Amino acid sequence: MTPTDAAISYLNTIQPSLYEISLATNRLIDQGTGDVVSVACLGAFAMKCLLPMLEEFRSSHPDINFHIRTMAQFQTSSSPDYDLAVWHGLGNWPGVKAERLFEEEIFPVCSPSLLESGPKLKRPSDLKHHTIVRANSEILRDDWPFWLDAAGVVGTTFAGEMACSYLLISLQAAADGLGVAIGRTGIVEGDIAAGRLVEPFNFRLAAPTAYYLVTPLDKVELPKTAVFRRWLRDRLQRDI
Repeated sequence: MTPTDAAISYLNTIQPSLYEISLATNRLIDQGTGDVVSVACLGAFAMKCLLPMLEEFRSSHPDINFHIRTMAQFQTSSSPDYDLAVWHGLGNWPGVKAERLFEEEIFPVCSPSLLESGPKLKRPSDLKHHTIVRANSEILRDDWPFWLDAAGVVGTTFAGEMACSYLLISLQAAADGLGVAIGRTGIVEGDIAAGRLVEPFNFRLAAPTAYYLVTPLDKVELPKTAVFRRWLRDRLQRDI
């Protein structure tokens, strides 16, 4: 189905109102469930970092509940519908308090089976015999060019390329043996420890971008927000 010009115009007109209705509904629901921390989070960070450690916080603060949702793009609305968010970038966003969560490095990862049975991967130049998996979206850039340049691999034609809209999908593709993806500190540590992914090269590149804990300025001093911010920051810096 293809929307008509009139339908597109109608959607563009009513979309802000639909957003405000959704925002009001979420606030109403949260009011009936006690102290609720609403967290807008990037999908890969939510699944690989936040959720695995969240029970630790909940056991110490059973009175605080969570409303966690993933985002497809950053929300710069003057009335954000979250208490906290985890964004990725340089941390220079207006109207919010941005705290860098941890130093980040990028590096290739692949499945153990690919490393064992595929073409050799002893040095970065060996990537030409493999499919590389790119992750590129409105939020996250494709980090392959930066790592390849730093590793001295320039102008290489690969055996194949796969593009994914989300980092999480690219890492799953790598775990399934479809190619070599770029991993990020904190996101792939669990998969490496569990043996789902391996790091073929001993070369990591410090990333200028990072994950930031973002708080709207009018919610920085909320007790429920402050206690979770302190815990998450300390917890991540302890482990990574």
